[in-house]
Amino acid sequence: MVDVSGGAINNGGLAIDWALKQFIQDPNQRNYEQAFQKIENIEAGSKGLLFLPYLTGERAPIWDEKATALFMGIRLIHTPDHFLRAVLEGICYSIYQVLLVLEKDGNEMNQIHISGGFTDSPVWVQILSDISGKTLILLQENDASTLGAAILSMKAMKSIPSLESLPEPNILRKFIPDPEKNKVYKKGFNQYKTLFPILKNTMEALSEDQDKS
Repeated sequence: MVDVSGGAINNGGLAIDWALKQFIQDPNQRNYEQAFQKIENIEAGSKGLLFLPYLTGERAPIWDEKATALFMGIRLIHTPDHFLRAVLEGICYSIYQVLLVLEKDGNEMNQIHISGGFTDSPVWVQILSDISGKTLILLQENDASTLGAAILSMKAMKSIPSLESLPEPNILRKFIPDPEKNKVYKKGFNQYKTLFPILKNTMEALSEDQDKS
């Protein structure tokens, strides 16, 4: 028996694309690489700026189609680059919330294999590592989801004796969490996770008004 658990979020690359359009004026600069170079110099926590990334409602972990996005903690000190980093951190906080749900049954994970488009940005992956406190492992496979589905199918059909019998995959890179940044993000996450429960009813009311307009 192989148990497969997971949680999908709506607002990953979509939220980044939205932020690039809003906070980078030059349309020729609306690409991930240049944006991430800008935010790399912004300190962890974006000087107290938080972002709930629910631009299109959200699936895991809150399961609320009427949830809306939110910036919290805006001050005069915040620049467009702070907003960009806050968006990226908000996405990673959301992913971390899903991870915590998966760990609830005592299945704590110390390192995680990663794949997908976001792995093209070391800045994004490092922020996720710093927020989660987990070592993230980037493997050679370009599409680990497809490969994983194929392996599970082979296991179900008994084409392979066990998952442990497979050869070890090649590791391209390891992302190790920064302990000091993790401290900053623990505080930020504790603030982040309180916002939706408090604002849920207001968000839903605003969403209904938007639907009517």
